Amino acid sequence: MSDDFDLLETNSQEKPEKVDVNWGKAIDQMKSKLAQEDDPESRQKILNATLDNVVDMAEKDRTTLLDAIKDLTDYQDEVGIMFEGFSALNAAEQKIIDDAVKRLERAKVELEDAKAKPDTWWNNLWGRKSKIKKAEDELAAAQKQRDGADNKAKAMFQQRIETADVQTLLNELSFKSQAAIKRLKDRELEIK
Repeated sequence: MSDDFDLLETNSQEKPEKVDVNWGKAIDQMKSKLAQEDDPESRQKILNATLDNVVDMAEKDRTTLLDAIKDLTDYQDEVGIMFEGFSALNAAEQKIIDDAVKRLERAKVELEDAKAKPDTWWNNLWGRKSKIKKAEDELAAAQKQRDGADNKAKAMFQQRIETADVQTLLNELSFKSQAAIKRLKDRELEIK
């Protein structure tokens, strides 16, 4: 029964292709690239590199990238740039900000609706003033949530970045750089 059904559908008649590697050419290419390296110490480090050395160098690069991202984030705080416009947020971080913005917009509309009702004895009997007070309280709470949403999203972002790989850090640094350049160009247009 097992002969009737083969998941892999292998064919024993096919022979794997032989890959011909020209080791001499590969070594010559590596030597020529090493010769392009100006610093003799760097050349020797590359020649003597072990996996631990490579991992250590990658970790140093990661730490440098992480420091650069933190510096840019601190700079955006000092200048007063909105956090979400200057960082590549993931879905959970963006949701915190979006929810706070929606709640604030909803609270503003509810307050406008409550104030739009005419100030008549009938509307006051049905709680017009208490609805206005309730809407004002909701607006204050929504504004407080909106103000704290950036900080909460920023904390989640920092936590995510702390454990990110080098590629993610490079992407974030690139995003921040592009956002900063766009902001500078927009400012130049405003000045003109």
